[in-house]
Amino acid sequence: MRHLPLPAPLQRQASLPAAQALSPSASSGPQIPAVPMAARTQAWQFAAALAFFHGSEYVLAAAFHGHSNVTATSLLISKQYVLAMSFAMVEHLTESLFFPEIKGYLFVSNIGLLMVLVGEIIRKIAVVTAGRAFTHVIRIQYEDQHQLVTHGIYRYLHHNSTFIVLSNVVAFLCMCSNLSIFFVAT
Repeated sequence: MRHLPLPAPLQRQASLPAAQALSPSASSGPQIPAVPMAARTQAWQFAAALAFFHGSEYVLAAAFHGHSNVTATSLLISKQYVLAMSFAMVEHLTESLFFPEIKGYLFVSNIGLLMVLVGEIIRKIAVVTAGRAFTHVIRIQYEDQHQLVTHGIYRYLHHNSTFIVLSNVVAFLCMCSNLSIFFVAT
């Protein structure tokens, strides 16, 4: 049986339901609001930074202490940590949906990502410098095999968290400066 083509007005009517069925606005269910592209990029940057941090911590621990001495706890993930990161993502999603204009400044998150990378480089240098002396287990008592590391980055910083504290002070001062500029301008 041969099908004859429909006249042009009937072709448009016949294809209209198919086009409506394929369009996202035609569905009868609840719609998922669109998240701005900058917010998606920021979420991926956050996830990539977390994956890099935890994966590299595990790899370094395995390199210095052997795979048999490294467990899943070397990933530094706890229930509390997962809860905190989940709330961070919920906060990000909420801001993206209800206040998308504040997620439009991608350069701000890129500066933050740069700060994360600098912090990671400093941390990894500290871990490599300490070598086998670096563990994720906090020791309360001195053991005979412990050695105080005073070379490399430890010559300048006794603990790599010192840099984090100093950078938090700098960030706080920058925030105060920006707030004062904002309130003077208004």
